[in-house]
Amino acid sequence: MKTKSKLIFASLILSLLLFNNQTSFSQSAWFWQSTVPQGNTLNDVCIINSNKIVAVGGLSTVMRSNNGGANWDIKYRVAGPYKYLSSVFFVNENTGWITGYQGTVLKTTDGGVNWTLQEVLYSFYNSTYFADSNNGWITGYSGEIINTTNGGLNWNRQTSNVADYLYSVEFVNKNTGWAVGGNGDERAHIIKTTNGGVNWLIQKTLYNYEVMRSVSFINESTGWAVGDNKLVLKTTDAGVNWIITRTANIANLYGVDFKDSNTGWAVGYEYYFDSLYLYNTKGAILKTTDGGANWIPQINSSEVTLLSVEYKDNVCMAVGSTGILLKSTGDNDNWISLSKGVQHSLNAASFLNDYTGWSAGREGTIVKTTDSGNNWLRQQSGTYFDLADIQFANKDTGWVVGGYEDIFTGYKFFIKRSVDGGQSWHTQDSGIFPFLSSICFTSNSVGWITGQGGTLLYTSNAGDNWNFRSAGSTDFFKSVFFIDSAAGWILGERGNVLRTTNAGVNWTIRQVTSSANFGSFFFIDHSTGWITAGGNRIYKTTDGINWFLNYAGQNDANGFNSIYFTDANTGWGAGYQYGEPQAIKKTTNGGQNWVDQIVDAGTVFNSIVFTSPNTGWAVGDDGVILKTDNLVQLNEVNNILPDNYYLRQNFPNPFNPTTNLEFGISDFGFVSLKVYDILGKELAVLVNEQLSPGNYVKEFDGSNYPSGVYFYSLLIDGNVKDTKRMVLLK
Repeated sequence: MKTKSKLIFASLILSLLLFNNQTSFSQSAWFWQSTVPQGNTLNDVCIINSNKIVAVGGLSTVMRSNNGGANWDIKYRVAGPYKYLSSVFFVNENTGWITGYQGTVLKTTDGGVNWTLQEVLYSFYNSTYFADSNNGWITGYSGEIINTTNGGLNWNRQTSNVADYLYSVEFVNKNTGWAVGGNGDERAHIIKTTNGGVNWLIQKTLYNYEVMRSVSFINESTGWAVGDNKLVLKTTDAGVNWIITRTANIANLYGVDFKDSNTGWAVGYEYYFDSLYLYNTKGAILKTTDGGANWIPQINSSEVTLLSVEYKDNVCMAVGSTGILLKSTGDNDNWISLSKGVQHSLNAASFLNDYTGWSAGREGTIVKTTDSGNNWLRQQSGTYFDLADIQFANKDTGWVVGGYEDIFTGYKFFIKRSVDGGQSWHTQDSGIFPFLSSICFTSNSVGWITGQGGTLLYTSNAGDNWNFRSAGSTDFFKSVFFIDSAAGWILGERGNVLRTTNAGVNWTIRQVTSSANFGSFFFIDHSTGWITAGGNRIYKTTDGINWFLNYAGQNDANGFNSIYFTDANTGWGAGYQYGEPQAIKKTTNGGQNWVDQIVDAGTVFNSIVFTSPNTGWAVGDDGVILKTDNLVQLNEVNNILPDNYYLRQNFPNPFNPTTNLEFGISDFGFVSLKVYDILGKELAVLVNEQLSPGNYVKEFDGSNYPSGVYFYSLLIDGNVKDTKRMVLLK
């Protein structure tokens, strides 16, 4: 069937005494922590051989492995930042093609190291298949089929005789092939050619809103097609007759591939019920050993939709949304995950320090890290319903709020508390009431919660009791923020800001604008704060009372969902940008101007939080978690990567109070850069994450340490590779 921890960099200039003019710097890194190695949707996978694998997907992402998926070289924006890559196919170890939306066709002749854009007819392409290095076909929207007979130098349009979205194409030789698709509202088709596409004939038509998504043939006679609504079709006479069967439980099937006449796999998603009131979907892998008569579900770790499957050389791979990568080898029915991530959308995050934090979101998801986000562990929230916000007051005590719609009684809300760092969660309050949206605790015991219909809840005993308070408005209270126990603000959806200076006894209402759909806000002191609003706008106050328009973006389809400032000038906003991946912005002048941060995630961000001027996290849809720190990768002009690891002498040395530590790695690995005192006591962990091959520099700040001799070590996969001496002289 064919249907990093990479770092992105912020500007940094170091002394020319250290680097020559062939070295430049890119922008400050936002790198993946969920999903790793990356979390953009993967639409297709191609197994070149048991070691070499290529997968493609959103944000023009191309992943290439030379060791069976143990490590990946990842490239983003290969066809430009807005292109969606849908299909990949290789005819040998060197030559392959990628197709995608907006007329994207890419070719490689060096195994995927480099890709060149080919000139083709503009369309949205879904699938590609090559019978040999010269003859290939691409299918797309509105019955589009194009063909090349010279390896992609020229492409010609063929007549498909259907108006479907053609999702999959496969050939058994340069003359005979099939394509399948559907338009989702009337009918679906299987079409066939026996002369290389000069003529395409309709073999099968399905009605009742069916869509066929994938086709797989093992020879000129025997093939299968799968699609929506549990659909499976099989032919043993070259498509003259197609037998229709349906699988159990599976909602939609998106990919199919067969090893031989008996053994094959299909992937998609299936429905399951979380509770009496709610059902969800999870990724499904089906296997047949009797030619498709029976399909057996395979155990896998996917909670998300799987979009493509391929078998070759005793290896089976499946990929899908959130960047999931699953692999099975031999006749083993167990699937291992080559990716690690949350897999559910995240709405909020709460961090106590650089190491310990939580995030919460869809379907009761709560995850926790105690190692700066290198690992996120799922916690049992005790609910399948969505969580809107999370806050921890200390390492043990935290709260989440959420809600759902009961089909019998309407909306319900709940408040849960943990007193053991999130290991267990217990419901503090619940009831039939509008949705709860935001939490703010000013101490271990005093806190506020807001929600729909002017809902304002207050506790003075850590939530043992929650009391309703009136703020004098029935607006949807989107967010609540207290700078101390007395001074706080509430953000109303319809352009209102409510303020108290006496711990919520009295509230004053000020309408900032009549047109804004407010999202979130942030204060750094009693006077200075910012509001994010619809239409790509930000409002600001410098006295805590009066607000003015601080920023208005050019595209009002974009916007901020969350905002965070580390001082009066420096802040970050995260949200969404229509048709663009740069959904994190930074300001260094108090919000007057915002600069796009280049991020490798084509998704919506819902929350951003910082624990220091250099260290922060952004979380969002599809379980995305990105982190930034002040680790910067050197971008060599000549693109030369190290042929081995290295650790250079720090510069300057002696230093006061900062110095730069440069190192390089030649292969993917988990890298640590640690600082020790003269007795060997570990003082600081500057780097502790999975890195791709490259040259890196990290700043060490010795402000909190006395003058003396220190040592720093480079560790790769837990093994010390080199150690050097440096001198702090104050």
